[in-house]
Formats: sequence, C-alpha cells, structure tokens
Amino acid sequence: MLGSSVGRGEASGVALGGKVLDLYAALSVEQKVSFFRILARDFGPNQQRLRQCVGSAYDRDGSPAGLRALLAAVEPPRQELFRRLNLAPGGTRALVAMREDLIRLGENDSRSRRLSNTTRSPVYTPGSNRASL
Repeated sequence: MLGSSVGRGEASGVALGGKVLDLYAALSVEQKVSFFRILARDFGPNQQRLRQCVGSAYDRDGSPAGLRALLAAVEPPRQELFRRLNLAPGGTRALVAMREDLIRLGENDSRSRRLSNTTRSPVYTPGSNRASL
C-alpha cells in the first residue's frame, strides 16, 4: 500500500485503504498500540537519505532539485498511507478516531508519540478536496 500506485489505480488504492481501516477498527487495544509502534519505527523518514540530502545537493547550492530531494526525504512513508486512508469512504472520520486512539494509547509511549506530528499534518493531496486532520 505504501509503494507506488502505478499499476494499481486510484480506485483499487482507495478500496485497499478501506480494508485497512476496517482491519484497524477490529484491532484490540494491544494491537492498536503495536500498530502505532510499527508506524513510528518502520514508516518514518529514511534517516540515511535525509542526512545525504542535507549534506549534499541542498547544502551546497540550495538548488530546486536539491530542495525537492530534501522534501521527499523529510516526508515519512506513513504520510502517504494516511493520505490514501483519507480517500477511502469514511476515511477522514476513521483517521480522526485513529488520532484519538493514538493520543489516548500513546501518551506514555515515546515511540507512539512520534506519530503525533504526522497525524496532525494535512492529508490533503493535490487534486483532492479532502480535509486535514
């Protein structure tokens, strides 16, 4: 789901997003905590790529290409997941509930708190008129 949507099409991505939301809704409290920890640990920005971007093209000349590379490196893969989930029927409502779970379940868990900024970020994508969380 987090990979390229080439070959899948937007409709199948939206359908898959709906399935993910249905599966999330059926998780136990412990499974939701695990889900948040996995998102925080495995779907954050690629630190090596981020350091390379900061220490290379953008640092040297501030070029538009260097800036694009830096912006791509900064955005965590989980952000694309949240965008796709938001496109599913009832997605915005489900993501708001997911954020409430994150706040409630992750308040004492530093690993889960890393998600806070991602779930607060806009899930708006160009070409859609979806709301932000």
